[in-house]
Order: sequence, then structure tokens, then C-alpha cells
Amino acid sequence: MTSEDSAFTVPASSHVIRRPADLSYLKGVPAQETLDIRAWAEYVVEWAAKEPYGFLKTLILALMPLFLASAALSWKLVKMIEAREKEQKKKQKHQENVLKAKRLKTD
Repeated sequence: MTSEDSAFTVPASSHVIRRPADLSYLKGVPAQETLDIRAWAEYVVEWAAKEPYGFLKTLILALMPLFLASAALSWKLVKMIEAREKEQKKKQKHQENVLKAKRLKTD
């Protein structure tokens, strides 16, 4: 293994996401420092570069409930549209039959 190959290897411990259980160290820190979006974005980009499959797996798992909710709501909307169209066709047919009956009575 050359020195160029070692630049592309990911250490085994790098896939661990460190999250502190105790957030007491944040007391007294200004809000803009605790919600540093740029640092968070850099961390996410670095994570995606170091471990793309783990990043994609986590991203898909995080978005899966939204995909499922979207599919369920789309299915429900399709059923509602079909029911409305069926009801409109039924009303239209009823109106046509009423008009036919009125024409027959006048003849």
C-alpha cells in the first residue's frame, strides 16, 4: 500500500458519530455559536465524503417516513378524485334520465 492509497482509506473509528449526552457545557454560550449551521454543513459534507454509503443509508432511512406519508396521501387523493368523478357521472346520468322522462311526458 502506497502513501497515496492511505489517503483514501477511512479509519474504522471515523464512522462513529459523537453526540454528547450532557449538554451542560453549552450554558452561557451565545445562541449563534450553538446553532452554527456552516460548521454543521461542513461536518455533513465531510461525513458524506468519508463514508458515502453510510451517509446515503442514513439519509434514506431518515426520509423514508416522509416518502411513505407522501405515497399514502397520494393514494388517498387518487381515491377521492375517483369517487368525485364517479359521483359526477352518476348525477349527470340522472339529470339526462330526468330530461328524457320530461320529454316523453310532453310528447
